[in-house]
Amino acid sequence: MDPVKELELLRESWTEHLDRLYLIYEIANSIASISDLNNLLDHVAVQAFLLLESEAGSVMLVNPCTKRLEFRVIKGETAEVISKVNFTLESGEGIAGAVAQSNQPMMVTNASQDARLKKELGWLTAFVPQAVLCAPLTVQGKTIGVMEAISRKKLTFSARDRDFLCAIASITALVIDSADMRREMFHAGSFKDQILEKLTDGLLAVDTSGKVTQVNSRAVDMLGLAGRTVIGESYASILAEENELLQHLELALIKGKTTSGDEYTMENTGRHIFFSTFTMTDAAGAISGAGLAMQELVLRRHT
Repeated sequence: MDPVKELELLRESWTEHLDRLYLIYEIANSIASISDLNNLLDHVAVQAFLLLESEAGSVMLVNPCTKRLEFRVIKGETAEVISKVNFTLESGEGIAGAVAQSNQPMMVTNASQDARLKKELGWLTAFVPQAVLCAPLTVQGKTIGVMEAISRKKLTFSARDRDFLCAIASITALVIDSADMRREMFHAGSFKDQILEKLTDGLLAVDTSGKVTQVNSRAVDMLGLAGRTVIGESYASILAEENELLQHLELALIKGKTTSGDEYTMENTGRHIFFSTFTMTDAAGAISGAGLAMQELVLRRHT
């Protein structure tokens, strides 16, 4: 493939990936203020299914007493019908039950012909799906539920879609588990760090005073900051050798002007990256901070 064309495709992929990365970050930032688990699950599901371009989907949790999967969030044309009946699945029953039993994600094409899906939805609705993507909600190796996206427009979901839903499912499972144990052992700050450390992209966030409030190990590595205390330092100090990154983060923080999918070669480490900046806002819509997301760029060698 022509290097220029390849680079453009990578940039488009990064822009799509950034939307998904920001959702993960948004979930992490919501942890400290969880007051209603159902509302959080609903928000996560809506945004995840939107980014996956799926018309329907659900979050199902295992009832610890009956061991059956029960719907906690239902979106799409199936929602109204399913919500009116006490519909549950056994472990191993349907696609969702199979995922819960195996504790492994599953992508299904030509789903309308799959007998397992008919056990889930076929007798309830006239919704005819083309593709199904399902991921387990797992805590310490134990499946506590599943998250399932269903589309009748897309012929198939991609490996990137699968990885995204698995990441969201993993984080959602941690949220559910922590919400159940909140009074005894929940610590929002350290839990947020656990989520950010699951990311394969570098992420750095600052508050309105310019102090670094969050950074994951991937960002530390990409910026060549190993062994340095980063949290609490000013971003101007952290990015002193990376002037272009510094300027773009400053524009996001001060003026709300963000960047998406720019290329940059690190002065400190020599790594070639795509980077984007984003802003965070408070309930009134005022900027409360800004962030920098980075993904290392590797082009295939052309002879």
